[in-house]
Amino acid sequence: ELAAVGSGFYDLAFFVDGFQPPRLDQLLGIYREEAEKCGMAVPKIQEMKYLVDCYRLHKVMNWLSKAFDRQFTEDDNLKLLDMAEELAKHLL
Repeated sequence: ELAAVGSGFYDLAFFVDGFQPPRLDQLLGIYREEAEKCGMAVPKIQEMKYLVDCYRLHKVMNWLSKAFDRQFTEDDNLKLLDMAEELAKHLL
């Protein structure tokens, strides 16, 4: 519902969610190469990882904000909290 709104890294965060290195690095590298071919300025991989993690945390916080209305189970909420804590460790 929010595709193509704001930063392209928001969309990228959704596409690469769940991938871990080395596959994550490969996907980010391909994104970077193709964006540069189109004349876009793209940060280095480490900064890309940071931005993607920021948007992933934003996504998790957004889901948590809707947990009550969408009647998420306790297990779902705990998984989201675990995800948020893990992402926050990388970002702080």
